[in-house]
Amino acid sequence: MVIHSQLERHTTPWFADYANYIVGGVLPPNLNYNQRKRFLFEVKRYFWDDPNLYKECGDGLYQRFIPQWQIHGILEGCHSSPYGGHQEARSTIAKILQLGFFWPTMFQDAREFIVHYDVCQRTGNISWRNEMPQRGILEV
Repeated sequence: MVIHSQLERHTTPWFADYANYIVGGVLPPNLNYNQRKRFLFEVKRYFWDDPNLYKECGDGLYQRFIPQWQIHGILEGCHSSPYGGHQEARSTIAKILQLGFFWPTMFQDAREFIVHYDVCQRTGNISWRNEMPQRGILEV
Protein backbone atom coordinates (compact mmCIF):
# COMPACT_ATOMS: atom_id res chain seq x y z
CA MET A 1 0.00 0.00 0.00
CA VAL A 2 1.23 3.46 -0.84
CA ILE A 3 -0.01 5.43 2.17
CA HIS A 4 1.04 2.85 4.76
CA SER A 5 4.76 3.38 4.13
CA GLN A 6 4.45 7.16 4.61
CA LEU A 7 2.66 7.00 7.96
CA GLU A 8 4.40 4.13 9.72
CA ARG A 9 4.39 5.80 13.13
CA HIS A 10 0.64 6.43 12.99
CA THR A 11 -2.35 4.28 12.25
CA THR A 12 -3.77 4.12 8.76
CA PRO A 13 -5.94 7.20 8.11
CA TRP A 14 -9.61 6.82 7.26
CA PHE A 15 -9.04 8.17 3.74
CA ALA A 16 -6.32 5.63 2.84
CA ASP A 17 -8.50 3.92 0.20
CA TYR A 18 -8.94 7.18 -1.71
CA ALA A 19 -5.25 8.04 -1.51
CA ASN A 20 -4.15 4.54 -2.59
CA TYR A 21 -6.42 4.66 -5.62
CA ILE A 22 -5.27 8.14 -6.69
CA VAL A 23 -1.56 7.44 -6.21
CA GLY A 24 -1.30 3.81 -7.24
CA GLY A 25 -4.58 2.87 -8.89
CA VAL A 26 -5.29 0.25 -6.20
CA LEU A 27 -8.99 -0.37 -5.57
CA PRO A 28 -10.05 -1.26 -2.02
CA PRO A 29 -10.59 -4.99 -1.53
CA ASN A 30 -14.00 -6.59 -0.89
CA LEU A 31 -16.14 -4.06 -2.77
CA ASN A 32 -19.20 -5.32 -4.58
CA TYR A 33 -20.31 -3.89 -7.93
CA ASN A 34 -22.38 -1.01 -6.50
CA GLN A 35 -19.77 -0.05 -3.93
CA ARG A 36 -17.03 -0.05 -6.57
CA LYS A 37 -19.18 2.07 -8.87
CA ARG A 38 -19.88 4.57 -6.06
CA PHE A 39 -16.20 4.67 -5.06
CA LEU A 40 -15.06 5.40 -8.63
CA PHE A 41 -17.71 8.14 -8.91
CA GLU A 42 -16.61 9.82 -5.66
CA VAL A 43 -12.85 9.60 -6.25
CA LYS A 44 -13.07 11.95 -9.25
CA ARG A 45 -13.30 14.97 -6.93
CA TYR A 46 -10.20 14.09 -4.89
CA PHE A 47 -6.70 15.47 -5.38
CA TRP A 48 -3.49 14.09 -3.86
CA ASP A 49 -0.69 16.52 -2.96
CA ASP A 50 1.86 14.52 -1.01
CA PRO A 51 1.25 13.98 1.96
CA ASN A 52 -2.28 15.49 1.95
CA LEU A 53 -5.53 14.51 0.28
CA TYR A 54 -7.92 17.26 -0.82
CA LYS A 55 -11.53 17.16 -1.97
CA GLU A 56 -13.06 19.72 -4.32
CA CYS A 57 -16.36 20.94 -2.92
CA GLY A 58 -19.36 22.23 -4.82
CA ASP A 59 -18.25 25.84 -4.40
CA GLY A 60 -14.86 25.15 -6.00
CA LEU A 61 -12.87 25.29 -2.77
CA TYR A 62 -10.67 22.42 -1.62
CA GLN A 63 -10.96 20.81 1.80
CA ARG A 64 -8.00 18.98 3.32
CA PHE A 65 -8.69 15.57 4.80
CA ILE A 66 -7.32 15.17 8.29
CA PRO A 67 -5.98 11.90 9.72
CA GLN A 68 -7.29 10.75 13.11
CA TRP A 69 -4.15 11.71 15.03
CA GLN A 70 -4.43 15.42 14.06
CA ILE A 71 -8.07 15.91 15.02
CA HIS A 72 -7.51 16.77 18.70
CA GLY A 73 -4.94 19.45 17.89
CA ILE A 74 -7.22 21.12 15.36
CA LEU A 75 -10.19 21.05 17.75
CA GLU A 76 -8.08 22.49 20.54
CA GLY A 77 -6.70 25.21 18.27
CA CYS A 78 -10.10 26.28 16.96
CA HIS A 79 -11.84 26.13 20.34
CA SER A 80 -9.41 27.05 23.09
CA SER A 81 -6.81 29.28 21.44
CA PRO A 82 -6.94 33.06 22.02
CA TYR A 83 -8.87 33.57 18.76
CA GLY A 84 -11.09 30.54 19.44
CA GLY A 85 -13.24 32.14 22.09
CA HIS A 86 -14.47 28.88 23.70
CA GLN A 87 -17.60 28.93 21.54
CA GLU A 88 -20.16 26.15 21.05
CA ALA A 89 -19.73 23.23 18.67
CA ARG A 90 -21.31 24.94 15.65
CA SER A 91 -18.98 27.94 15.89
CA THR A 92 -15.97 25.69 16.34
CA ILE A 93 -17.00 23.64 13.27
CA ALA A 94 -17.44 26.85 11.27
CA LYS A 95 -13.86 27.85 12.11
CA ILE A 96 -12.58 24.40 11.14
CA LEU A 97 -14.40 24.54 7.80
CA GLN A 98 -13.12 28.08 7.17
CA LEU A 99 -9.59 26.77 7.63
CA GLY A 100 -10.35 24.11 4.96
CA PHE A 101 -10.14 20.98 7.14
CA PHE A 102 -12.54 18.03 6.98
CA TRP A 103 -13.12 14.61 8.49
CA PRO A 104 -16.35 12.59 8.51
CA THR A 105 -17.10 12.73 12.26
CA MET A 106 -16.19 16.35 12.85
CA PHE A 107 -19.57 17.37 14.30
CA GLN A 108 -19.60 14.53 16.83
CA ASP A 109 -15.93 15.02 17.71
CA ALA A 110 -16.38 18.76 18.28
CA ARG A 111 -19.37 18.23 20.55
CA GLU A 112 -17.53 15.57 22.58
CA PHE A 113 -14.43 17.76 22.83
CA ILE A 114 -16.41 20.72 24.17
CA VAL A 115 -18.46 18.61 26.59
CA HIS A 116 -15.31 17.07 28.06
CA TYR A 117 -13.12 20.20 27.94
CA ASP A 118 -12.31 20.96 31.57
CA VAL A 119 -11.94 24.74 31.34
CA CYS A 120 -15.31 25.18 29.63
CA GLN A 121 -17.08 22.90 32.12
CA ARG A 122 -15.71 24.78 35.16
CA THR A 123 -16.73 28.19 33.84
CA GLY A 124 -20.28 29.23 34.64
CA ASN A 125 -22.50 31.63 32.79
CA ILE A 126 -21.85 35.36 32.88
CA SER A 127 -23.76 36.98 35.73
CA TRP A 128 -24.78 40.61 36.19
CA ARG A 129 -21.79 41.09 38.45
CA ASN A 130 -19.34 40.12 35.68
CA GLU A 131 -20.83 42.30 32.95
CA MET A 132 -19.26 45.61 32.04
CA PRO A 133 -21.51 48.67 31.75
CA GLN A 134 -22.04 49.85 28.20
CA ARG A 135 -21.12 53.44 27.47
CA GLY A 136 -21.70 55.39 24.32
CA ILE A 137 -18.85 56.59 22.15
CA LEU A 138 -18.49 60.35 22.26
CA GLU A 139 -17.72 61.78 18.83
CA VAL A 140 -16.04 65.17 18.71
